Amino acid sequence: MFKPKEMREVNLLVAERDIAAVTRAIARLGMLHLLDVSYLGRKLPVELADQQELIRTCAAQERRLDSLIEAIFLEKPPDMERVKAAPERDLGRIEARIRQAEREIKPVIERVAEIEQEAKYLNLLVHQLELLSPLDIDIEDLQKLDYLHLAVGLLPAANLDRLHTSLFHLPHVILPFRQEDELVAIFAFAAKDKAEILERALKSAYFSPFELPKGLSGPLTKALQQTRRKIAELREEREELARRLDELRERWGDELLSLRKRVRANHMLAEAMGHFGRTEHVYFIAGWLPKEVVPSFIAKMKELTEGRMVSEVNEPQLVLKGATGVPIALDNPPLFRAFEGITAIYGHPSYGEIDPTPLVALSFALMFGMMFGDVGHGLTLAALGGLMASGFVAKLRRWASLAPILIACGLSSIIFGLLYGSVFGLDDVLPALWLRPLDDIFSLLMAAIAFGVVVLNIGFVCNMINAWRERNWHRLLFATNGLAGFLFYWAILGSILAYSRGIGMGMSTMLALVGLPALLIVLGEPLANLISGEKPTLPSGFGGYLVQALFELFEALIAYLSNTLSYVRLGAFAVAHVGLSALVFILADMMGGLAPMRWLTIALGNLVVIGFEGLIVGIQTLRLEYYEFFTKFFRGEGMPYRPLSVPEA
Repeated sequence: MFKPKEMREVNLLVAERDIAAVTRAIARLGMLHLLDVSYLGRKLPVELADQQELIRTCAAQERRLDSLIEAIFLEKPPDMERVKAAPERDLGRIEARIRQAEREIKPVIERVAEIEQEAKYLNLLVHQLELLSPLDIDIEDLQKLDYLHLAVGLLPAANLDRLHTSLFHLPHVILPFRQEDELVAIFAFAAKDKAEILERALKSAYFSPFELPKGLSGPLTKALQQTRRKIAELREEREELARRLDELRERWGDELLSLRKRVRANHMLAEAMGHFGRTEHVYFIAGWLPKEVVPSFIAKMKELTEGRMVSEVNEPQLVLKGATGVPIALDNPPLFRAFEGITAIYGHPSYGEIDPTPLVALSFALMFGMMFGDVGHGLTLAALGGLMASGFVAKLRRWASLAPILIACGLSSIIFGLLYGSVFGLDDVLPALWLRPLDDIFSLLMAAIAFGVVVLNIGFVCNMINAWRERNWHRLLFATNGLAGFLFYWAILGSILAYSRGIGMGMSTMLALVGLPALLIVLGEPLANLISGEKPTLPSGFGGYLVQALFELFEALIAYLSNTLSYVRLGAFAVAHVGLSALVFILADMMGGLAPMRWLTIALGNLVVIGFEGLIVGIQTLRLEYYEFFTKFFRGEGMPYRPLSVPEA
């Protein structure tokens, strides 16, 4: 807690004959965070292990399997994560099974696609023939016109006059023969040598042409019957193919899902091996492991290779300078793990940096509860969190990771609700154990500022601990968030408190208290260089450095005041919460003697307050964490620990 797990860099020299088995074992164990190959070249004269051909093969197999699975599972296929399959050593066997499946499945799905395309065309043709069928005309009469060009189709009725106008100088005939909603079906005739002009005019009038059926003859009614008969035949064939797909799904479904899992595992292993370095007969693997699992990991690798392996373990301080950063494996108690996501939104702690997750878990819940203090509203949030965690409601399962945060915030709101004496906005049910926000606003705001002072000072302390671990003397002793900044903050705060309470302080005392830490901040860079044994030079000259340092000191002073006063919102939102809850009862009282409407208004109003203000309070809490607290000490530039892992059979 408060610091990530200790990590070790592990380097392995593995014989070429063992590399495939070792890679599978590493992935199965799910422990090793691989280092990038660009780093490996710094340690040994190795070249990149070329796995591009295998990667391309696996990617192509994945696409082919995806196509087959999508074809035989007409609905959503089973959850791939539940399918157990290990990497397949014999890639030729996988390819043979994919080809066999394609030989059996592809003709069926291709014919299904052809039927669907043909049925789509025939259904459109039926619609067009239904519009033409009242006319006693043979299809041949429409298709064999020697001197005329004919267009048949639908046109917006509003465009009919415009079409006549555009064809005013062209001999033509427009025959409307059926109205359908806002569309009109027409025959459009013109001389064959004027066909292009007619088609342009029709297109500009948003004309949708009918395609006269080919291969059909006789009256239009007969063509309509033939087309419907063909659709029925296609439907029967489609049903037969659906039964065939059911058989293929029964035969191939599980195997294709397993193959898909195996190919994906092979793909991941190929990409992992692409990070390895290699010489002629030896592979070089480097990565990070939590310290406690290093002995068991190396023992398993040696057992697997029967001793044909050389290993090296380095502490982070001994790793080659300029190497990729040490990955971070957080180590928090189960109660705090849900809050790791809040920290991760801002960033991950660097190796050796304080993990703020436990502090976030406590401060987030406390600040939320202070702004949202109500026993009933807190119980509602906690119950919602419990419902998410239980998994009883399917639509809430996706939010299960937020359940502990909601429960913690709900419990905190209950505690502050007891302190405020508020239950669903009612302040006459419980006695206030501390104060009622609307009755003592000043005390509440002062308490909020005091809480902010405590949080900011925790930030100062955390920054100094981080600086000590880095041996960064400027950050530790002279930075605005270091020891000098800490003293400067308290000198200003103490002066304000003394003045507000009428405690007399001499000017010399005040100048000494404020001036000494301010001077340390201003001269921080040369003093830090002096402590580090370096020459206390000023690169920009004394004048330029002094101006810059004074501006930074003024900026720090403004930041101290604004950061502290930002916590006033804890009290302000507590007052607003009580006010909104009271507004709900004012609206309910306006219903007069309508008891059902009154209680409905109270219920809906409380739900709105819980949802709307709960969201706003959550955002404000995040803002205080990120902008007021984290900026004091947390850089968030770390890299998360992501070990290579594939499913085990």
